[in-house]
Amino acid sequence: METKKKKKILNAVMVIVILAIICAGSAAVISIRGGSAAPEEAEAVCIEKTGVSTLERRGVSFNLEKDMVLEEGDIVRTKDKAEAELLLKGSTIFLNENTQLRITSLEEEKALTSLDSGEIFVVSDTSSSCRILELQNFMIESEGAVFSASSRTGSGELNVLSGKIKAISGETEIEVKSGQKISISGDKGEVDSLKAEYLSNFAIERAIEKSGEGKLCFNEKELKKIMEDRQKEADKAAQESQSSEAISDSENEKTPQNSVNHQESSSSSDSDEALPPADSKTLSCTIEIRCDTILNNMEKLKAGKEGYVPSDGVILRTTEVKFTQGETAFDILKRACSSRGIQLEYKASSAYGTSYVQGINNLYEYDCGNTSGWLYKVNGWFPDYGASNYRLKDGDVIVFCYSCSQGDVK
Repeated sequence: METKKKKKILNAVMVIVILAIICAGSAAVISIRGGSAAPEEAEAVCIEKTGVSTLERRGVSFNLEKDMVLEEGDIVRTKDKAEAELLLKGSTIFLNENTQLRITSLEEEKALTSLDSGEIFVVSDTSSSCRILELQNFMIESEGAVFSASSRTGSGELNVLSGKIKAISGETEIEVKSGQKISISGDKGEVDSLKAEYLSNFAIERAIEKSGEGKLCFNEKELKKIMEDRQKEADKAAQESQSSEAISDSENEKTPQNSVNHQESSSSSDSDEALPPADSKTLSCTIEIRCDTILNNMEKLKAGKEGYVPSDGVILRTTEVKFTQGETAFDILKRACSSRGIQLEYKASSAYGTSYVQGINNLYEYDCGNTSGWLYKVNGWFPDYGASNYRLKDGDVIVFCYSCSQGDVK
């Protein structure tokens, strides 16, 4: 009897201890999440969201919610098909899907955010000049500018649609005005003119929302025209792919010997033909490979290369390709070339986790002029980063096209 009584007491004590631990944990999470400050009084707050996004604070991650107050050190991450809108010290920052943004500081005259990866659209405060963004090795100082910015492994790009920004790295200071863009690699930045076609669908949609104010370098009509053209291209690709044989991930096994070659820039190797996990959800996109621009520049083509240019300039007609979550545009290029016996050569960089396409169907960069080479576009848009960094989405339209000179491919 005495033993049973002691066991009951011990069990009761154990339950109390467990409940106390749970309560303490809940209190800690509540303390970390905060929530007592009124959103309208906060210096940083989430004012809108769609889909699932997370907020990491002091090592604890939880769902990002509308009206949630943000603090220094917070990391906001948007997931697939999710977007978020943040208000920081009078500036509005829109986050595209699969983006990670870090709140580095909320003090005056200091960087407010750091774009670790993904894409944002910023409408900065017009009342004063402030340092609003860290992009790669550059500090971005905005003077009431409207701009989009993207960050990928080892590189970044910023497009100014209104006002001007200063990109600062050490003693280097670069001014970028409305209608210009800056491409960043390490501590170097190159300024060039900005065309509306360079903008992603996400950036164009945000720009259309702001175009009514008449401050942007592009008007609503031309922005909507680009979106319509991209949709037409996607519809056309969908129709053409219906008559083609789909390429599945299992077709990697059909690779003709020596049809795909690559060069490593370091001693570590990658698994070129690794298949996606068997239990992954299968999605599909389309791919087309063409070199029709060469047909108008045959006089520039290197001798002996004529036989590799099809009469219509199409190396691979629009074809459906199966893929799984996490694969890239470069992955399906390899799969398509492997399945169809199309020669492909590329250079892989283990240091940056990227791959650069050098030649397809024995047509290489510089084969048709000093600026010729391979480009790729997604849903009518030419991304400002490599194909191995573009993660596919269901229904994407991928086109790899040979360019003989700037602007000759559409």
